[in-house]
Amino acid sequence: MACIGEYLENLDRFGFKRVVLFNDHGDGLHISAIVEAIKNANRKLELQAYWMEYEYELKEHGFSGEEDYILKLTDMPFEEMFQISKMPEDALDVHAGAFEIATMREIYTEAIRENALIPNGYVGDCFLYWCTALM
Repeated sequence: MACIGEYLENLDRFGFKRVVLFNDHGDGLHISAIVEAIKNANRKLELQAYWMEYEYELKEHGFSGEEDYILKLTDMPFEEMFQISKMPEDALDVHAGAFEIATMREIYTEAIRENALIPNGYVGDCFLYWCTALM
């Protein structure tokens, strides 16, 4: 929880306004720690953090669905969520790259700022810069 809290504090300090977290592993212990960090961040930071949860899993994970930090996802068959019709040959996607942004755009359109998107995601020089900036 402390690690996620620090991430959120840094994102807030860098000017992020909204952050969406999700855990596709489904482990209740991790979910409760992440959600606790989200609630703490929303109390003390300017940014708003959200937890994405499928409607069918809300009760299983102890949520009512009315929490202000929950983004309810409507049920979608897993196979449909990850259909890719065309992938550029030189695209090497990374976290928060074209694939994940497209998924978010499909399930929670309001979370995507269209004017901030880089055409074709992180490819070519942008990806090279991303890699070297991490070293």
